[in-house]
Amino acid sequence: MNAHPLLTLLIPTAVAIVSWFVGSSLSVRRDRANKRRDLRVQYLIEAYRRLATATERKETNAEYFADLDSAIVDVQLFGSADQIIAAQEFAKQLAEHRMAQLSQLLANLRDDLRAELKLERVGGPIVVLRPTFDAKERNDLS
Repeated sequence: MNAHPLLTLLIPTAVAIVSWFVGSSLSVRRDRANKRRDLRVQYLIEAYRRLATATERKETNAEYFADLDSAIVDVQLFGSADQIIAAQEFAKQLAEHRMAQLSQLLANLRDDLRAELKLERVGGPIVVLRPTFDAKERNDLS
């Protein structure tokens, strides 16, 4: 009969301790998943920006190629399987033909990032502004 009051204290205490450990473990797991997601999104947004900056350029600049290379590497590290394939295909075309289209990769990144950020889906091409200046206008701007 003495065990009965002891059990009424031990069982709720054990349940509370186990619940705390399970809740803590789930919280740590959720925090890690959120951090991983945030990091992935951050890198892919930066890769998207570098790719968009390098696209449709008439002039070649070592800085654009360095950014382009960095963006392709980031996509291959953090991107989805489709994005990795598109990045590799772009790199192969660029190496073979000295020109390639980024539109498929940019559209795929845009769609994935908008979905990840819970933004509405948009269609259509990605438009970039690349103004051109003649030599006189460039001198006037300097």
